[in-house]
Amino acid sequence: MYRVVPQCTEERVHYCTKFKTKVQAQQELFEYFYNRKRIHSSLGYLSPNQFELNYYKKAN
Repeated sequence: MYRVVPQCTEERVHYCTKFKTKVQAQQELFEYFYNRKRIHSSLGYLSPNQFELNYYKKAN
């Protein structure tokens, strides 16, 4: 088991959450710290998801 103690808490990641694998812990922390829905000024005020969709639409 892997334990994670983030400074902030969110519904998915609680204080001393136990994960079965290191990969699962890494994925949860990535989702916790990297908000893919929040808009970013460096991406033209688009969310990372929308920016990525636009990128791949232009590439095809």
